[in-house]
Amino acid sequence: QLEDALRRSNQKAEMLLDVAAEIIISEDFDGNILLLNESGHRILGYESPELVGRNIFDCAMPGEIRDEMREYFKSLKNGSIKTIFTHENELLTKTGERRTIYWHNAVIKDELGQAIGLFSSGADITERKKLEAELIESERRFKKILQDHPSLAVQGYGIDGITNYWNKASERLYGYTAEEAIGRNLLDLIIPESMKDEVARAIKSMLETGEAQPESELSLVRKNGSIIDVLSSHAVVNSSNHPPELFCIDIDISDRKKNEEALRASKETAEMLLDLAAEIILSTDLEGNILLLNPSGHRMLGYAPTELVGKNWFDTCLPGEERDGIVKYLDSLVSADTGSIVSHENDVITKSGERKTISWHNSRIRDTNGKFIGWFSSGEDVTERNKTQMALRVSQERFRFALEGSDLGEWDWDLKTNKISRNERWAGMLGYSPDEIDDILQQGIDLQHPDDRGEAWKAVQAHLDGKTDSYSIEYRMRTKSGKYKWIRDCGKIMARDELGHPLRVCGTHADIDEQKIAGERIKGLLSEKELLLKEVHHRIKNNMNTISSRSEEHTSELQSRQV
Repeated sequence: QLEDALRRSNQKAEMLLDVAAEIIISEDFDGNILLLNESGHRILGYESPELVGRNIFDCAMPGEIRDEMREYFKSLKNGSIKTIFTHENELLTKTGERRTIYWHNAVIKDELGQAIGLFSSGADITERKKLEAELIESERRFKKILQDHPSLAVQGYGIDGITNYWNKASERLYGYTAEEAIGRNLLDLIIPESMKDEVARAIKSMLETGEAQPESELSLVRKNGSIIDVLSSHAVVNSSNHPPELFCIDIDISDRKKNEEALRASKETAEMLLDLAAEIILSTDLEGNILLLNPSGHRMLGYAPTELVGKNWFDTCLPGEERDGIVKYLDSLVSADTGSIVSHENDVITKSGERKTISWHNSRIRDTNGKFIGWFSSGEDVTERNKTQMALRVSQERFRFALEGSDLGEWDWDLKTNKISRNERWAGMLGYSPDEIDDILQQGIDLQHPDDRGEAWKAVQAHLDGKTDSYSIEYRMRTKSGKYKWIRDCGKIMARDELGHPLRVCGTHADIDEQKIAGERIKGLLSEKELLLKEVHHRIKNNMNTISSRSEEHTSELQSRQV
């Protein structure tokens, strides 16, 4: 019986190691790898057991942190630490790729209580880090471009017309600071009395239909009461978890942790791994009765330890509307040829009724005769990760809608590769399709008018040299038809390296051709008027001289007659 119990315990520990999606590793304090599971080899790009017996510092630790980690291991051997502790560091895969790992560690001690090594589970959080960085970058990019754009005045309003966004260009254009404008109604800020009813109806229509009003020229009111003429366009932003917002873009024409547990070759080690795991470790029979659920599983689901053991998983923890579908899916896997581990994702219900999304790795449990008798699963809570992905998509959509509503072309220049991406509107503004515009910087320079290139590049270089916070320049560009069109190009450095050198510049193109042509026409008319006035003045002066001369002659003649 003791041998059977030991064999079952070893089998159970081995199964836990196999089903674990995370790294399970045991090392001595010199970094020699004593044990590494299949997932650990796979994450690091090796074939099992290729890494067992090798030194983790030499084969997987980045050079810049190797000495630091060796000292850390020494301090763990000699110091007083908690039973379970955590840290985070990067590892190198076989191909040289960097992966960020979040560790749960426990010190292994011998019979005399001396520390002899570490037993750890490591979650690969690289993708989560990337998602978080992308979300932060997207929000930063959206805010930077709109907040700091020198000539694009952007205001945001809620469904009640109350201002909730007011960038620096709006401050300059209308004279109100953001503190003064935010919280006040649009109608009371910049809308003339004669336009208030019409504008109120337009706002209501846009928010109800989701369709922006056509771009138009408006005469709006500054803080000082003066009138400012603007080219105004709008964008309506709708999202599933955010009330509708209206963005006005005015141009002055006067941006989970994954963790899973594994078990070693004994019941004691397996239980330690179960207690250590931050994810759900679950075992059920074919009917869904819970045979094992680790502390993290109980905690994640809002139950006291062991409270769920013996209850039915399907009836207790699955949403009613998904229950039959998940049961049918698992039943279909009983005889399906899907490999030793199958994965799926579904919602669960906590004790308080909260919904959480769990990503499962499932392994079939078989008896000594090979008969399928249940499931052994590890489950990762991906609720926050999914929310992060959704937030990223919403942020990107908000940014895209805002730019589309402003009718601006967008460009993004990577100074490290000297590649530049341009959106569809950038190309269309010059009569090109996106396929006709490549990612070479020189193509855009070649389209500039030869007489304008020097001044244009001088403004860009001054910004790259740190002489300006941003730049805004106007120059002519050649369209596909061969004609030239006036463009306003605005840009700003969005990323720098650790030494402060520019890495990335983003900006927009605005078509100002019609404004330029109209301005030149007005200058011409004024010039003609000035010439006409000079001519009239000259003729009147000559006539007055003639009249004066004749008057004198007539007076002299009268005086002669009287004599």
